[in-house]
Amino acid sequence: MIGVPTSVIGAARWQSYASNQQRQRLNTTTETVASTLSAHLQRDQDLVQVSGRPSPPG
Repeated sequence: MIGVPTSVIGAARWQSYASNQQRQRLNTTTETVASTLSAHLQRDQDLVQVSGRPSPPG
């Protein structure tokens, strides 16, 4: 009788672990995309300033 409750507890812990790992990967991916986008936007702004063209509003 100990096997079934132990299996249920193990399954619940595994699901929690897997869910946390998925959330962590999503957060890491989101931060990477935001950082990359920010760097590209800054590079574009720098290019506009160097070229002497007025930068677009915003």
